[in-house]
Parts: sequence; C-alpha cells; structure tokens
Amino acid sequence: MDDELLERSVRANHELFLLTGDRTEAALADLSLTHATASALAAIDPAEEPPTMKALAERLYCNAPNLTFLIDQLVDRNLVERVVARGDRRQRAVLLTDKGASTQKDLRAIILAASPLRYLDDEERLSVATALESALARAKQGAASV
Repeated sequence: MDDELLERSVRANHELFLLTGDRTEAALADLSLTHATASALAAIDPAEEPPTMKALAERLYCNAPNLTFLIDQLVDRNLVERVVARGDRRQRAVLLTDKGASTQKDLRAIILAASPLRYLDDEERLSVATALESALARAKQGAASV
C-alpha cells in the first residue's frame, strides 16, 4: 500500500469535510442547528422505520449520552420526537416531525450546494462515491471481524 497516496486521500477527505462545514455554518445557524445536531437530523432516513436511539448512536459513531444530548436539542426545536420502537417496546426510536422533515430537506440542499464535490462531473462523482462507499464497507467488515 502506498502510504503517500493514502495520506493524500485522507488529507483531501478531511479538507473537504472541513470546507463543507465552514461553508454551511451560517446556514445551519439560520436553521437553529449546530453541525452535530444537523448530522443527527440528517442521519434519520424518512423512508425507513424510525431508528432506535441505539441504532442512531451507531450510525453517528457516538455514545448514548452524546446522542441523548443531541436528540434533546432536536426535540426542543420540534424537529423529532421520541416514540416507542416497534420492534422492541423497551427501546425508544426517533421520529421526524413534519417540521423536522422540512428542515432535513433544507439541510440537504444547503450541504449539496456547499460541497466542493458539486464541481465534479457525474463520472467523477460516481468514482468518488464508489471509492468512499467501498472504504466504508471494508472498514465495517474489518471492525466486525475484530
């Protein structure tokens, strides 16, 4: 493995993340969101069953107390509500409110408009998406085998 190429890839990925964050900060503030609450809101797929708190914490790579703090903020803003999980009534799930779904839609538009990846053509976007999805899948497989 070429460490120099890996380092370039990691550096570019990190810089893209930071640049996108910087470009979205004011717009997120207008939505009364921080980067952390925006990430939590964006991690809820309205097309899927509402995720449990545990599943959402895993999706966001954070611990339960941190997720509780984020969800409390989203509940206070009427963007999500806690409901009983369908699969296990002992657990809580996070459901988008109508306001949350609308805000999530605005959030996605803000992020897409701010992302430097928007300057790539479709072929380049496909290449980047494929490479990043592959890296994530392999990392998850590696973590599962440990």
